[in-house]
Amino acid sequence: MTTQWNDPAETTSTPAPALAAAPPSPPGGIDYPVRYWVDFPEGPRNRLTVFFRSLMVMPIFALLVMLTSSNQSWVGLAPLLALMLMILVRGKYPRPWFNWWVYLVQLSARVMAYFVSLRDEYPSTDEEQAVHLEMDYPQDDTLNRVLPFVKWLLAIPHYFLILLLGVASLGAALAMWLGILFTGRTPRRFFDLVVAVNAWGLRVQGYAFTLVTDRYPPFSLGFGVSGGTVALSALIGIVFYVVMIALFLGFVVGMMDPAMFEPGRGLATPMRGGGFR
Repeated sequence: MTTQWNDPAETTSTPAPALAAAPPSPPGGIDYPVRYWVDFPEGPRNRLTVFFRSLMVMPIFALLVMLTSSNQSWVGLAPLLALMLMILVRGKYPRPWFNWWVYLVQLSARVMAYFVSLRDEYPSTDEEQAVHLEMDYPQDDTLNRVLPFVKWLLAIPHYFLILLLGVASLGAALAMWLGILFTGRTPRRFFDLVVAVNAWGLRVQGYAFTLVTDRYPPFSLGFGVSGGTVALSALIGIVFYVVMIALFLGFVVGMMDPAMFEPGRGLATPMRGGGFR
């Protein structure tokens, strides 16, 4: 009887390749080369540190100021022009400049998130923590060589929108701060609005000033923010500004010498021909 030997390569079945998992949707639902989001704090918050947040942030804020002031290459106009010329001549974004800029913006994002009470963890100088910022490095020959010189002009519509949304973001931050103090929990609707406005500003910054992408920023908040939340937060922000202005004017008037308003002195000095000066 003849024994037949089978080749193991023929008898062993090859497993079917697994289907690649679909990539996760971008944070906030906006696909852009500059992505920013903050993990929502599900548990109870530290009310004591939230109440004194403006004082507790001072040490790390002072460090951030020293970093930015000692590295004028990232905050001055001359380095921005140098980067524009680099892209114009070589069509290339220097990788060391990109890495330093990403680090500095990430640190700034953590400090800001802590200051407005998005998170309770004290900002780290090197760890990502719960505040995330991703920037895609622009590969060689992917950037338009002339566009960097006019991006700041093309982004003007965004400047006005960010200015208006900044009022709503301030109102949302105040409402979130009060909500944490009274309930120990983070109001999700105001949290999402503050994060969404910050993300919008970072996208515009990445397009017009950091120059990491030629893709125009979308006019969208994302993060599921509703129009009602924006309107309510804007109202809170406007009321806050009005109260602050009234207090400031009251302080200025209170510091004035009452004698200035007496006849013959100061603002009430009679003028020739009648009336008061």
